[in-house]
Amino acid sequence: MTPTPEPPRLRVRKRITRCYELSWMVVMDSPAWVLVHGTCRGPTGEQIGHAWVETLDGQHVYETMTDRVMCAGEHADYFAALAVHRYLQRQAAEQVVKSGHYGPWAAA
Repeated sequence: MTPTPEPPRLRVRKRITRCYELSWMVVMDSPAWVLVHGTCRGPTGEQIGHAWVETLDGQHVYETMTDRVMCAGEHADYFAALAVHRYLQRQAAEQVVKSGHYGPWAAA
């Protein structure tokens, strides 16, 4: 079994509401991670737009809001996360240049 790559740790104070930005930053620092845009369960139970990163094999997730690496299944269950779009490093960089923001770039 291949060990999970350690994501670049972001030294930020405020993480809430910055999932798209922080997840993009991780992918720009390390091509071993894929940027994911999708939905998750929000604070009041509704599905909301969200971003996170996962390993290239899709087995592990780094959740930038909690600064925690976990198995993809655990992440999906705990956050009711549903991936809608995945972007490799180059694709994510191109989307930011084209749109002028960190996402989301397509309707989730």
